[in-house]
Amino acid sequence: MTEIARSLHISKQVVSVHLRDGGRDPAARDGQSRRAERDQFAALWNAAADLGAAATALGLTECQAVRKAVWLRATGLRLKYMPRRPGLPSRGRRRRRSPRGCWSCTTGA
Repeated sequence: MTEIARSLHISKQVVSVHLRDGGRDPAARDGQSRRAERDQFAALWNAAADLGAAATALGLTECQAVRKAVWLRATGLRLKYMPRRPGLPSRGRRRRRSPRGCWSCTTGA
C-alpha cells in the first residue's frame, strides 16, 4: 500500500479508502503475513525438543522466544510447554521464614 501511495503521490489513508470503496481489504495482506508468521513460530516451537533448540530454530534468543510464546499463548495459540532444564531449582512453593528473624519479635515490645 505504501508503494501505491508513493507512486500516486497520495497518502496511505487515501489509498486505503479507495481500496475499501472498491471492495478490497487493505489490511488483508498484513493479516495473512502475521498469521503465516504465527503458524511458522508454532510449528518450529512445537517441533523443538527444548527451549534452546526452539530459540535457535527461530533465530531468537531464549528470552525473546519465551516472551513471544507467552504473548502468542495469550492470543489463543496452542503451544507446548518446554521441559525444565536439568539443574534448575524446582518451582515448588517457597517455605515461609520463621518469625525469629523478624525485627518486631526481637524488640521486647
